[in-house]
Amino acid sequence: MRILLDIFLLFSIIGIVFILSFMEKKIRFNIKKKIILCLVVLIALVCGNKVIGLDHENYENMFINTDTVNLNLDLFKNMFDNHLEPGFIILISIIKDMGLGTQFFFFISAIIPLYLIYLIIIGKEKTLPFFTLLLFLLMNLLRGPVDTIRHFFAAAIYLSAIYSLSKDRNSRFYLKSSISTLFHYSNVAIFLIRPFLKMKWTIKSYVISIVTLGILAFASKNIIQNYISDLVFTSPILIKFQYYLVYSSDDINFMNNLHEVLWYLFTYSIVVLIVVVNILALRYRKSIEQDKFYFLLLNSQIIGSILVLVLTAFNAENFGLRLNYLFSMGSFFIVKELIFKYLTKKNQIVFILFIIYLCLYNIIIILYFAGVYSPFSRFRLV
Repeated sequence: MRILLDIFLLFSIIGIVFILSFMEKKIRFNIKKKIILCLVVLIALVCGNKVIGLDHENYENMFINTDTVNLNLDLFKNMFDNHLEPGFIILISIIKDMGLGTQFFFFISAIIPLYLIYLIIIGKEKTLPFFTLLLFLLMNLLRGPVDTIRHFFAAAIYLSAIYSLSKDRNSRFYLKSSISTLFHYSNVAIFLIRPFLKMKWTIKSYVISIVTLGILAFASKNIIQNYISDLVFTSPILIKFQYYLVYSSDDINFMNNLHEVLWYLFTYSIVVLIVVVNILALRYRKSIEQDKFYFLLLNSQIIGSILVLVLTAFNAENFGLRLNYLFSMGSFFIVKELIFKYLTKKNQIVFILFIIYLCLYNIIIILYFAGVYSPFSRFRLV
């Protein structure tokens, strides 16, 4: 029953935002900001008391089993010597020193990234902040603060870094990107893709890059994986990258056909959507390039989608999916732009198709969370 309550509360909030999105012109912007902030706090409170999420128990155990550390010079000298990222070790230590428990940890882990995204939405979107928030929730709520807590936390900081970069605040971009790495090691990739954020893509160059790099990855995967697997690293960051590239393929023992189908839909539905959004956005790239924030967002998610497809061909789909999630965190802004600015002649149809697709995506996530494929689940369908 508790799982059903969590789902009801979260989708009630999404429903409220959906209704508010039809009232954009009737509410003053200052009031919108307050309403959105209240909704963000409400979501964080639900996340603080939730029980759903594939990794919920893992995060509870992580919080309980992580020893507290002293905030001193020794901590910063050895901050990358642990398997868990230093940002979360520090966060857990502070919460435990305050005498608070897992519920507060889940709340803080949700409210901080959600607040960062709130600041970006109200800072960038003056006309349609409710609809922008709706798209964010449909695309990220269940896979973000509810489930992939650490990755969502770090990805939200990266999105804030992109927002700073769009305002030519380069030092803030690098500072925020560095901080995001403290909360998820895979975010080191931000510094590797930084030069590519200025590229001017076309649909042709995008498709050619995917096909060419995918073929090269598939053809060279055995040679490269054997070479990487023979290397010996002592740094937790490099060890994690080695694990992602060589050992972290999703070799799942599916219980049945329903489990397999749901897993692929659960995992790749959003990837398909991002690729479609990229192709549609590239049709209007000259207009999108006029706004530096949207230009950077589009380039970021193009890179993410290429990496996930290439790394899947490389048998490192977990790593690719993580990077795609990171670099596509701001895709809801691009979707909003497509619906309300560029696809005006087909506005209603595109709007309906996007909403239906995202609703189906969330239904798939809920079914997977509920374990409907498992004979041991109370919600089983087989």
